Amino acid sequence: MYFRLSNLYFWFFALLGGLLPYWSLYLEGQGFSYLQIATLMATIQLTKIVAPSVWGWLGDRTGQRVRLVRFGAITGSLFFCRGVPGARVLRAASGDAGVHLFLERDSAPV
Repeated sequence: MYFRLSNLYFWFFALLGGLLPYWSLYLEGQGFSYLQIATLMATIQLTKIVAPSVWGWLGDRTGQRVRLVRFGAITGSLFFCRGVPGARVLRAASGDAGVHLFLERDSAPV
């Protein structure tokens, strides 16, 4: 149990450490304004505050923690791949929020 949890945390924070420093530079290269980039970066932090509590409450309430982790991983992956069709910023924000909202459950202890 300890190794699986520590392995999960290692890869989760390694991914964040590798992604977040360059995400804003990538968005700038894609033509996003500074306000749009700031909004997208704030979305990531907001989901980090809200999502673990919501997923933890939901897991405790339903008792189906493993199923919720699977659901979160699949749904987060779908958000990452697609986003919401329409405006570019809305699509990026929904993809950003969806990935972090649904994958935050994976970082909470089961």
